[in-house]
Amino acid sequence: MVIFYIILFQELQFQPIVTPGVFERPVWLTHCGDNRRFIVDQPGRIWILEGNHVLKEPFLDIRESVIFDNERGLLCLAFAPDFVASGYFFVTYIRASDQAAILARFQVSVESNITDPESQVILMEIAQPSPIHKMHGLQFLNDGSLLVAVGDGGPRNDPECRSQNLQNRYGKILRISVQNQLDPPYFSVPSDNPFFGVPGTNPEIYALGLRNPWRMGHDPLTDQVLIGDVGQASFEEINLLKPGANFGWSVMEGLSCFALSNCSQIPPCMDPGFESPIYAYAHGVDCAVIGGPRVRSQLLPDFLGLWAGGDYCSGRFFFLEENAGVWTLAAEHWGPTFFTSFGLDANGDLYGLFFDGRISRLVQPMADFWPRWLDVDAAGPVDLLRLVHRVGYVPFTL
Repeated sequence: MVIFYIILFQELQFQPIVTPGVFERPVWLTHCGDNRRFIVDQPGRIWILEGNHVLKEPFLDIRESVIFDNERGLLCLAFAPDFVASGYFFVTYIRASDQAAILARFQVSVESNITDPESQVILMEIAQPSPIHKMHGLQFLNDGSLLVAVGDGGPRNDPECRSQNLQNRYGKILRISVQNQLDPPYFSVPSDNPFFGVPGTNPEIYALGLRNPWRMGHDPLTDQVLIGDVGQASFEEINLLKPGANFGWSVMEGLSCFALSNCSQIPPCMDPGFESPIYAYAHGVDCAVIGGPRVRSQLLPDFLGLWAGGDYCSGRFFFLEENAGVWTLAAEHWGPTFFTSFGLDANGDLYGLFFDGRISRLVQPMADFWPRWLDVDAAGPVDLLRLVHRVGYVPFTL
């Protein structure tokens, strides 16, 4: 028997794009289909990044309307699928005057790099019972409908069991139609929503039982959506969005019962009607999950097809793989801490945004320069990156 080791080099690197000091707290990066990258800065501005250069004037400045602190501020941005024709884009923010969570639409000419704040129309206003767990996610599906991720509104423990209440918007994924909506409320409800026409429910609801869905990830090839739901006491979780799914909060947290639940009027813990997370992990050095998209970047050849995720506290970046409905942890890597969000540009390249203002592009600069495959038995070659995803050594026994 011979045991030998193959040295693995670091296969995931964070290429600096923006250094600290340019943005106060970047929380979202997206594109409108061209080479511009739009950066949401939480205090209330959206900036345009062209190449490695930030344009002098902000694309949108609504600081006077926004309250900014821990989880409050300007939070998310999504361009309408017909942006080239309509000029519409959508944002979520927390309004300074009453601390309500706002879903708003703005309009700008496609060639313009500056938006008139007066073009705003408001689609949703959701009163907030506490300073935490807001409206942190927007995602268009392939059919043009818009998903809106709404937290339970706090405070801790979801004391009024809002996430399980089918009459409100708290702790939900909402699905609405915003195309060709010229009159208030500037959206309609798709008739194929799971609770459409069900008495005593809010027809906007697409899924429920979430605590703080900080970020969603979308794969345009399959139209799948994963939700990163930030836990409270013990677990973080990634959920696969399904129409009508109940992810269990605040009866469940991760795969366990939530001890402080006040939801006595709904199904009990471990009820089979709850949708289990596809991935859950315990607190420790980890503390707050960041959901991400499916990797389609040619700069990450060994991660193609995997779903990205991360943790705010630990700097752990992980990648999930689905095979015939079975989800596994395929890779992980330790990177910078205080990670706030993933972002995508028009090429599908993946970015990481950080609390201190940094923005990095995730790359594999050495992917083509070192041996990847090893024949160990008659079963055929083994992909080393599917065996270990850390810097170090891989043992093999022959």
